[in-house]
Formats: sequence, structure tokens, C-alpha cells
Amino acid sequence: MAIAFTGSAGASSGLSQTTTNTASITITDATDMVVAYGAGTVVNTAMTFDGIAMTSAVSDSATDTAINLWYILDANLPAAGTYTLSGTFAAS
Repeated sequence: MAIAFTGSAGASSGLSQTTTNTASITITDATDMVVAYGAGTVVNTAMTFDGIAMTSAVSDSATDTAINLWYILDANLPAAGTYTLSGTFAAS
């Protein structure tokens, strides 16, 4: 199985450390695909991909930082195209 990186969305390209933010992400028509999103600095309380809830894999925070990892599996992904990735962050 090949692993491919298709793009990113981060504070410098769409998502920032505000309460709620969105970015566009393009996926290909591949099998066994996983879309993953990682966030740091502030607590990430929810993520959606095209309105579909993503699953939290890791969520940990300390006084000055946080780390979060979210994913959505191939079975829940729409066809190839550009979609909205939306994050909800705890107010800092």
C-alpha cells in the first residue's frame, strides 16, 4: 500500500486559532484513503470534513500548548473533489 500526501491546511493557509475556522482541501479518488488533521497550540474541540464529523485520535493539553489529531476513513469520504475542513477551537 502506498502512502501519499495530497495537501495541507494550516494557520498560514486557512485555519487559525480563532473559535471556529474553515479551509478547503482537495482529495483524490483513491482507495483506502484517510484524511487526517493535526492541530497544536490551542485545544481543538471538533472537526468536520464536508460536514461529516471526524474522529478524535489524540487530544492532550498543558498550560501553554495542546495537541490534537483527527481523522476520517475512506468509507465516510465523498468522491474526489474540493471540500471544506472545519475546526472548532476552545477560546484562548
